[in-house]
Amino acid sequence: MPVVFGPNNKRFAEAQGLLASGGGFEVNDYETFARIMEKFSSDKVHLQQSKEAANNYVKKLSGATDKVFSSIKL
Repeated sequence: MPVVFGPNNKRFAEAQGLLASGGGFEVNDYETFARIMEKFSSDKVHLQQSKEAANNYVKKLSGATDKVFSSIKL
């Protein structure tokens, strides 16, 4: 699903990545939130593209723990 979050996200790489990928949306006020929700409900193509963008972003970052542990030689 696309992710909607508030404006205090500048220090969070994941939020910035979702914004850049098209899978995240920043909301500063009720009007912006309502506009985003209306677009999702009226434009199924936009909703699907946003879902895919968020999903692809998360999949791209998954597996980091396994990568770190596989590089550690004990």
